[in-house]
Amino acid sequence: LTGQAGKSGIRIDANGVTLDLGGFSLVGVAGSLDGITANFRNQLSIHNGSIISWGGSGIKAGNGNDFIVREVIASGNGGWGMLFFQAGSPQHNMSIVQCIVRGNVAGGITADAYMSISQTQVNLNQGDGIRVSSTASILDSVVTDNTGTGIACNFDCLVRGNLAVGNAVNINAAGSTVIENEQ
Repeated sequence: LTGQAGKSGIRIDANGVTLDLGGFSLVGVAGSLDGITANFRNQLSIHNGSIISWGGSGIKAGNGNDFIVREVIASGNGGWGMLFFQAGSPQHNMSIVQCIVRGNVAGGITADAYMSISQTQVNLNQGDGIRVSSTASILDSVVTDNTGTGIACNFDCLVRGNLAVGNAVNINAAGSTVIENEQ
């Protein structure tokens, strides 16, 4: 799928959707919006493909629960590689597994709360590599060469088994955060 200026690539408007990209790419163009958007949706799965060169974020989702992104490459997007936000009640059960998030303009991955990120590569992004507000786990990932903080968490996070090097600040965490086996 090739994008169009002023439009998002795919908008998910139902609960219980599985989007298998089948190994294909969603490719943005100048002036395009987000690659995939999903707001106020639950039980979503996106996997097996690439989201590249969108004017906005690769994936932008808010106010949903039970959301998993697996084996997705988000690269060269004008916003965040993956942006998860809440406006009201917090999201729950948000997972990013075995993804590559590289070279995005706003940053790699950002989420408000209740996020699990594992076995993911986040590198060469402008801004932060991974930024979560609270209540998150960041496990067994490689976070390198981002221009901002590699891994940033405000409070109540578990940061374990990651390689975070070459970032402006490798790890910045506060309030009840556990950091183990970092390099």
